[in-house]
Amino acid sequence: MSKFDLEDLVVDVGYWFKGSTNRKGCFTDEKQPRFRRLLETFPDPMIEVYLLFFQANIPAFTSFNLFLQREQSSIFLLHNEMTSFIHKFIVPTVLQSHKGPHAIPYKTRQTAR
Repeated sequence: MSKFDLEDLVVDVGYWFKGSTNRKGCFTDEKQPRFRRLLETFPDPMIEVYLLFFQANIPAFTSFNLFLQREQSSIFLLHNEMTSFIHKFIVPTVLQSHKGPHAIPYKTRQTAR
């Protein structure tokens, strides 16, 4: 398991550069714990892989989450939205071979994209 936590990284980077106009564009204050965490995190080559993964996948969850948080009633659209959301993660032939998303055995490897 990785010790990488996207939320912690975003908070650290945000506060580091927000904290002082002198820091924008440079990493020089080795005494602060936030700086030390960033210094330990960024040299790891897997960080780029994690960030690319999140960059590719978060938009799918964000748009569906925004749909669920609408103020106006959208229950009549929910089935279509959920189906299009599930199509992003499950092989179409698996969806076609079952009566609906609720009937899919999600624990088998054949269902994942």
